[in-house]
Amino acid sequence: MAPLGAATLSTDTEKFASTDFIELDRNPLSVDLWAGLGKLIDLIAIFASGVVVHLLLLGIRGGVLQHEIFAVSFLAGVLIVLTSMRSKYYRPDNFLSAQIFAKDTLVSWSMTFAIILGIAFALKISAEFSRIWATTWFLVGGVGLVGARAMFKLKTAKLFQRGRFATRAVIYGADERGEKLAGLLANSRENAVHFIGFADERDGRFELQKSSIPYIGNLEDLVRMVRDNQVDQVYVALPWTAIDRINDVIKAISEMPISIRLLPNPNTAILPHTGLSMVAGLPTLHLFDRPLSDWSNFQKRAEDLILAAIAMLFSAPLLALIAIVIKLDSKGPVIFRQPRHGFNDRVFTAYKFRTMYVDQTCVGAETQTSRGDPRVTRVGRWLRKTSLDELPQLFNVLQGNMSLVGPRPHPLRMLAGGIELKDAVEKYAARHRVLPGITGWAQVNGLRGEASSIEKINKRVEFDLHYIDNWSLWLDCKIICKTVLLVWVDRNAY
Repeated sequence: MAPLGAATLSTDTEKFASTDFIELDRNPLSVDLWAGLGKLIDLIAIFASGVVVHLLLLGIRGGVLQHEIFAVSFLAGVLIVLTSMRSKYYRPDNFLSAQIFAKDTLVSWSMTFAIILGIAFALKISAEFSRIWATTWFLVGGVGLVGARAMFKLKTAKLFQRGRFATRAVIYGADERGEKLAGLLANSRENAVHFIGFADERDGRFELQKSSIPYIGNLEDLVRMVRDNQVDQVYVALPWTAIDRINDVIKAISEMPISIRLLPNPNTAILPHTGLSMVAGLPTLHLFDRPLSDWSNFQKRAEDLILAAIAMLFSAPLLALIAIVIKLDSKGPVIFRQPRHGFNDRVFTAYKFRTMYVDQTCVGAETQTSRGDPRVTRVGRWLRKTSLDELPQLFNVLQGNMSLVGPRPHPLRMLAGGIELKDAVEKYAARHRVLPGITGWAQVNGLRGEASSIEKINKRVEFDLHYIDNWSLWLDCKIICKTVLLVWVDRNAY
């Protein structure tokens, strides 16, 4: 690839100064989820039009309610979504195109109606449906689809103008390569990236006084912004002759829940990467992708809320019984609150049933629980053995601090072999790219109990990273089922 060359700051990058930046504490809207909402609106519009027309005709003609109408109307709703998906209508940039809007609405609804008629004739059931209903439905359904899509289009346009779909990006490298990328992003028609500013250790690389481009600070400032959930993506625009600086940047942010892209040189085999994409006309290497983003994150959160709510409902009597038994067994609060490392290395308060005597509790977990630990109460020993002491963490799941399945959160001062965990394991912080879990892949593979050695914690981290890289709803279900079985047979719980 040819050198990027120098870029002027006057024309291209001034556009950033005149743009109202996204509020830094607001996450961008998921393009995939917004497209899913568009599909749902189309399905509802077609289904509702068929049912409403039928109900109105019943009132006029005094006919009998046909349940087949509901089935046919729903099938038409599904078909309208499938035909529009085939034409790629649900891409957000296509939502804004008047030509695509008109063409797809006409073609997809006509094709859907033709398929419905074809199925009815093939199954010889067309005589069961009123021709008046079918004709009226075709007209009303078309109008309803146009109206629903028009309103959705207006809302999408407003969100695009406000930059709500844009990924919040920082360019690391305040020299001609970074300036060139910033200029190309400013002129790009894509609204997928919202440029926040430059980061660089060398703040004198370009004239900040004359430049309208924001300078957010050095690598430490960038790390802080990522920790505060102000950045979604980082473009590393350093020259490849500065390979040490590139490695320093990647090492500092690669274990955080963000995506990292690198502007490549001709020799792109030096660093591992997961793919190549074009950004504002420039090829960029995918060094790291954010795990569980967009639709995957939505699925996992829905899974957590539904299953945690069900578990809370059915376990409520058991929770009350355990609370009473704990109170009768020893003095102190029922719930033990402990600060732990969570998503993006943020500290949160994890809830558990108290299993130790109050005056012997170690909040920071400097001393881990061992087999036959005298600090554990009689009831606490049984709770730990059956893992019922973890049940209050369902509240953490509902609060959004934890997930049902994920890497187990560790106390703040937990040690392995006398060394802090982040220092004992090279990729330990990468566990924090997703929400911690009540149970996890490591736990169902026999890695529970005391993590007293570096070898044990290394093995746990290995399983945790495997889970993050291979997440699926099926894997979560598998882990939950194995966890239920382990409650009664696991000898590593004490």
